[in-house]
Amino acid sequence: MQHGTTGRIMVALAGLCLATNARADLHPLTTTDPEQGVYDYVAHAAELSGLTRYTGDVYFAVSDAVNQRRVYQLEIRVHPTNGYITHAAVLATNTVAAGYDLEGIAYHPERGTLFIADEGRHPAGGFIREHRLADGAWVGNVALPPRMLENRDNFGLESLSWSGEALWTANEEALENESALATATTGSLVRLQKFDRAFRAAGQWAYRTDPYDYDSPLTTLERSGVSDLLALPDGRLLVLERALGVGLIPTFRNRLYWVDFTGATDVSAIPNLDAGGFQPVGKRLLWERNMGIIPSRNFEGLALGSALPQLGPTSHSVLLIADNGGGTNQHLYALILHGLEIARTPLEHWRQQHWGTILNEDAAANAADPDDDRWPNLFEYAFGRNPRQAGPTPPVTPLGSAEQAGLSYVLTNTATDVIVWMEQNPAGLHTDAWTTAGIHETRVTNGNQIHVTAWVTNPPPATAGHLFLRLRAHVP
Repeated sequence: MQHGTTGRIMVALAGLCLATNARADLHPLTTTDPEQGVYDYVAHAAELSGLTRYTGDVYFAVSDAVNQRRVYQLEIRVHPTNGYITHAAVLATNTVAAGYDLEGIAYHPERGTLFIADEGRHPAGGFIREHRLADGAWVGNVALPPRMLENRDNFGLESLSWSGEALWTANEEALENESALATATTGSLVRLQKFDRAFRAAGQWAYRTDPYDYDSPLTTLERSGVSDLLALPDGRLLVLERALGVGLIPTFRNRLYWVDFTGATDVSAIPNLDAGGFQPVGKRLLWERNMGIIPSRNFEGLALGSALPQLGPTSHSVLLIADNGGGTNQHLYALILHGLEIARTPLEHWRQQHWGTILNEDAAANAADPDDDRWPNLFEYAFGRNPRQAGPTPPVTPLGSAEQAGLSYVLTNTATDVIVWMEQNPAGLHTDAWTTAGIHETRVTNGNQIHVTAWVTNPPPATAGHLFLRLRAHVP
């Protein structure tokens, strides 16, 4: 992007932004059920078991149809004033390179990849694999602790969630030779497994599911287990439990819990929970609902949706997705979570001020130029300008002489989370020879402005051709 010349000095500009996450002061979590009920929509997508948000209104859902390895890209819109789902549709169907019984899915925005939990083919144990978004290619595996591989048939890794700092998974019900499956009087002990940012095992905690309510003489399929996890950006963890067996005619029931780790024991080194000697995590009920006898209303997936600031400064949409058993209809359920306050960076505050959103997307994206003045939003922010109104040329002045070539520009000191610097390239605008070598700069603060002068002390002679200069902007 070229913005002007002085003699042979060519001035260009480029921007780069990396997402960051911040932990906020914690408020108690509560939920509101907007009472929309089950949202049905026609979709050629079968047996969806896990859900994760990609960007904006776009989500990825994984199918647990055996040996199909399908991932669906969905569009799900939520009304900003009542939390209702207003639209849902399948945008694309993709296949990943590996898998047998895919159950959980988590998008990793920094890596731009999908992590998928696979229950595996019993008794081989499960997997957590990383896949590329573009083509579903297998990137690698997360190393599971050996005990987490000893799952019972169809009761293995049902869940997966990425918080921005940690990856979480859990077995659905008790592992082989440990505790027992849930009954009408006692829940099942499962292990909540945490991995750090480098995907190393970083702790394991015992969690007891609820018992189901009734042993029906009409079936032996009663169960109660962990169907998904939601790792929140502030570090807290939610658990979605799913039970079958609530009456004479078995029905599905879902409960959403907030996990309390206070006083809980890390059980990573305990080979069998039957031996005791540990304190399981606590849990606080946030929501429950009996979904009835319709098999396709078996809600298995959970994802954090968009912020809902019109319903409160800490309010967010939470979406549940059902396994439809192979039918043509799909089912979603919307909740509103309150108490999730994600600390905002100065850049996010600036986006909120100008666009009503903190998200780096659409017109508010760092690389967007909605006022068509040829200065992307990230530079408008760094210069302290209005990104919605094309104005005079930003305070950037080319400097050129036989002895010196450079730029003079003015930044605002409120943009503390963006770095701006100059690079030079004598080889050409579209080559990879950009460098900061040989560049010197001075910075002088005057009020809320920072006056920067950057120059190349020994530019090549004019006979060598043009010297290209550019500004770079980066969010660490």
